[in-house]
Amino acid sequence: MLMNTFFKQTMKTKTTAKWVVVLTILLAQLPLNTKAQDAPRSNGEVTQTSENGLPQNFLFNGEATKITGEATGKVFLMQKLNLTAPYSLALISQKTDKIGMIHYRYHLTYKNYPVENTMYLLHTKNGVPVSANGDYVNDISLTIGNIISENKAIETAYKSEGVAYTEEAQNWIKSSVKKAAEMKIIYLNVTHSYKLVYNVSVVAGIGHQHEIAVDAISGKVVRKEDHFKCAKIHTIYSGEQNVSTIDSAGKFWLVDKARGIRTYDAKGASTQGQEPTGADLVSNPTDEWQQADFSTGALDAHFAATAAYDYFFNTHNHKSYDGNGSPINSYVNVDIGPNPNAFWGGFMVISKPVNGILLSTLDIVSHEISHGVSSTSAGFQNSGETGALGEAYSDMFGSLIEKLMYPNYPDSLNYQTGEQFSEFGRDFINPETFNNPRYYKGKNWDASNQDVHKNGNVHSHWMYLVAEGDANYTNEKNETFNIKGIGREKVGEIIFRALTLYLTPKSGYQESMLYTIQAAKDLYGACSDEVKTIKTAWKAVGLEVDDDPAANAEFSFSKSRCENPVKFTFINTKGSNKTYNWNFGDGTTSTTAAPSKTFSASGKYTVKLDVVGCTNDTKSYSVELEVDNNVHCDSSLMPENAKSSVESCTGLLRSATGTDGVYLPSNTSEVTVRNSNNSPYEFEFTSFEMGYFTDRLEVYDGVGTGGAKIGEFTVQNAPNGIYKSTTGAITFKETTDGFSDYDGSGFEVYYICDSKTAPNSVQDITAKKVKIWPNPASGNLNIYNESGIKAYTITDISGRTIEQTEVNTINANINLSTYTNGLYFINVTTNEGIYTEKVIVQHN
Repeated sequence: MLMNTFFKQTMKTKTTAKWVVVLTILLAQLPLNTKAQDAPRSNGEVTQTSENGLPQNFLFNGEATKITGEATGKVFLMQKLNLTAPYSLALISQKTDKIGMIHYRYHLTYKNYPVENTMYLLHTKNGVPVSANGDYVNDISLTIGNIISENKAIETAYKSEGVAYTEEAQNWIKSSVKKAAEMKIIYLNVTHSYKLVYNVSVVAGIGHQHEIAVDAISGKVVRKEDHFKCAKIHTIYSGEQNVSTIDSAGKFWLVDKARGIRTYDAKGASTQGQEPTGADLVSNPTDEWQQADFSTGALDAHFAATAAYDYFFNTHNHKSYDGNGSPINSYVNVDIGPNPNAFWGGFMVISKPVNGILLSTLDIVSHEISHGVSSTSAGFQNSGETGALGEAYSDMFGSLIEKLMYPNYPDSLNYQTGEQFSEFGRDFINPETFNNPRYYKGKNWDASNQDVHKNGNVHSHWMYLVAEGDANYTNEKNETFNIKGIGREKVGEIIFRALTLYLTPKSGYQESMLYTIQAAKDLYGACSDEVKTIKTAWKAVGLEVDDDPAANAEFSFSKSRCENPVKFTFINTKGSNKTYNWNFGDGTTSTTAAPSKTFSASGKYTVKLDVVGCTNDTKSYSVELEVDNNVHCDSSLMPENAKSSVESCTGLLRSATGTDGVYLPSNTSEVTVRNSNNSPYEFEFTSFEMGYFTDRLEVYDGVGTGGAKIGEFTVQNAPNGIYKSTTGAITFKETTDGFSDYDGSGFEVYYICDSKTAPNSVQDITAKKVKIWPNPASGNLNIYNESGIKAYTITDISGRTIEQTEVNTINANINLSTYTNGLYFINVTTNEGIYTEKVIVQHN
């Protein structure tokens, strides 16, 4: 058995000290959430739900939203999951993979505190959301009162374990780069309730570290968890290898500066839950290191750490265990009790020799460092099926690294962990050899789900089948499968992608099945042999796998804004296909799944897509689209604490921003966009990255804020889709407070009017029985409408209201003698609607 110790990450925020103080005050004013959130919006296909009916996996079909960064991704996910304050999402990581997809990993927060074991991932391609998956809750009911101090929580936790909170421990806490206590919200199964706690790591004896949850309000201990799972693992030595060292002060040291790997001799000290104090870097008088001189296994540990580092970096471009190049410190000769052991706790620990046994072999050290990879990506729990995944992924990577370093190592041994010791080994090829299962919930499966090392064998057996294949494989249900192996390299790519981009803290076998299939689709195509092999292997070990979907050629398209010529992007919206054949109607074609096309000439084109499905069935679909490459497009910014007016039919309007591109705080601005034809607008947001609390954008129909409100948009109520006005004017009012919870760019909106209809010509107005004359005008302006005039408003070109009058007549007379020469807009409200006319005042 190998022990897995989770490394706790500390999230960094962008808030300032002033922001934190204000946030604390505002949190006290937030209302108690007494009920669960409404059901998530059904825009998109939900392919899997949790026990509580919440969507764990979304597929988005032709989604129009543009994801421009983590902020718009957060807004998009919150809208889809119907999460509103006091819930939110906080970014854990953002990663661009080798095929250009961007993956955003978030955890749920409630009143700005992280919620344990929640994680949601958004996967995008070319800025378009493709899918999302993960785990979250929406039923938290929690009142935040007076919070005890962190120091009090630490003292309580240590006292509860009967461990002295010594000055040495306090000094270590002060100097440590890790947090001594992490505040978060947990769910207590005993009381079926949520609690805000300090989670404190307490050294509770040699070889043990306990995680103590102290209620942040009452100060009581509400949960204890054993952080280390001590176990026996016996294995062979790695043998001597070439390693990088440094030469300093007349000695050679086990330090690899390029990789950030250091190996220490703990000299029999215990870890005390952190990196052992008093440990010395391992040194040698010459650069020829003899294994006989190092009974602690330091050379093996250093070599193995180097091999693991190189595998993840060279194969997956993943630098060190966390992808960020963090140092790997290994400690050998550590006292962790009477039995040999090895574990990962943000650093590598190998016990001192016990009866000559050193757990410093290549596959064991690689296994432990792989736990570092999983704990800083998927964040697996150490129990149940999730814990089994953690052990299986570490075993699989350990095997891959061992074979990479020893290409001639026989498979009968390579596909094993701890192969020298029959009572403790794990065999990927024949798991039953060590009384482990090879079939999901079948023979030898631990039904209590507590033995994570045992239940992980089904997954590592699956890995062997995928890599090597078996033309006549018979499972324990006597079902026969023809599995075509795809090789170690490909299976390594697939499981790494699934682990670091899709899996979450609550994932089990079902999720690993789904996301290894998805990873293979990403890398090799939906109808590839690799996907078929993975599906067949999952069926062979007892997982239910969906058959290949039928061919589907339905597609959506989006077009660039304010570009001439216009660029169109086409996206297949349903199903997976083997081939794609596009005909754009102008003599050009494409065979890519999601092509981009720029039509050189304006006109109407019939775009057709023919597809062949994974099962060789066919389908066709076509759409007629109109291309206009002669559209004039304006670009405007909201002013800073001012009002303005823009006469434009088509254009982009953006938030007021500073030189850094971040939208301005403490700003109230207003812009009216209108056209002389009184042609109604359609508008759509291309991005929306506004903050919390009072930051908002209001949109009104007509000139000024007196018309009907089309929408009020915030981070909790982000815009989605196309909106329309009823008049030839729309007014945008942006309001921001003095703070911003992220560095967003504000909003960008694209608007367009139907310039061809021109309903506000003199003839059209007369036809509608509304008359405004003379124009240009000097002394008086006349308005007539036989159905009755209710009100009129006159504004100048900047949007400033000059005159606003309510009347109840069929005609009105306006004295323009005090008006200066220039262009004005008059909005006339009648029983039939609102009409807008451009009027020129010209005094002689």
